[in-house]
Amino acid sequence: MIRGAISVESRSLLVFIQGTMTAERYIGDVLQEHALPYIRDIPGRKISNLPQLSQTLAALRHEVGVVWDSVSQEEIDNLLRSILRRVQECITQK
Repeated sequence: MIRGAISVESRSLLVFIQGTMTAERYIGDVLQEHALPYIRDIPGRKISNLPQLSQTLAALRHEVGVVWDSVSQEEIDNLLRSILRRVQECITQK
């Protein structure tokens, strides 16, 4: 499992978690200790644009790290600041 956390004007290091992730471990090791992840689309689009599939776990870790580092703090800040507006739009559409 790969974990990272973001907030306005800040982000955590990208962490690779070894072993099986159970619900209890996820709650204890991830949710209780770190901010819930907010970025969804930005890294996904960037990873899907990589030129080829990774041949090894080490190569995949490197490529995901490059993508994580390429997301600017401005992109993160804009995304987080837009959450209230997007939630309000969802409520209005309902």
